[in-house]
Amino acid sequence: MFRTAVCLVLSDSLPPSVIAARIAIEKLMIQNPGTFGSNLLRSVDFCPDKISVDESGRMLFPFHATPGVGNIFDTVHGGAWSSFADVFTTVHLWGIRPEMNHVSITLSLSFFSSAKIGQDIVCRTTAQKVGKRVAFTEFSFEDSASGQVLVSGSHVKSFVSVAQREGVKM
Repeated sequence: MFRTAVCLVLSDSLPPSVIAARIAIEKLMIQNPGTFGSNLLRSVDFCPDKISVDESGRMLFPFHATPGVGNIFDTVHGGAWSSFADVFTTVHLWGIRPEMNHVSITLSLSFFSSAKIGQDIVCRTTAQKVGKRVAFTEFSFEDSASGQVLVSGSHVKSFVSVAQREGVKM
């Protein structure tokens, strides 16, 4: 059974982008409980208060690989990696520009190693360039214990105007 509430803890010591990202992901999970992204996050018991930044400014999204994101080999499914990349880079951008929605232009992934179900994973995201209309992000999924890169890639997103997003919930 999925959690119906999320755990959100805010701290004055967090960068504003992390606070905005935590709020955005909580809104996604609570206000849009039946959406694909919300269900994906619930399937790994994702908790917004776990979002942080590392010393180089990359946003960190830790999660635990559960059977809900697995394939027949008891590893994380390729489609799940792609979906996590989309959700986490989107949330990263909401941390920078919370008032904007965006759509994908390109999403590219390279797979280096599999992750077993039960493994703790962290996704590290960066916003390489954020312009008026387009944002360029990069991400990597790493084994939390060893730091081994499992999957990496890039995600280019186009910002959607208020008129275009009318009726779309954030």
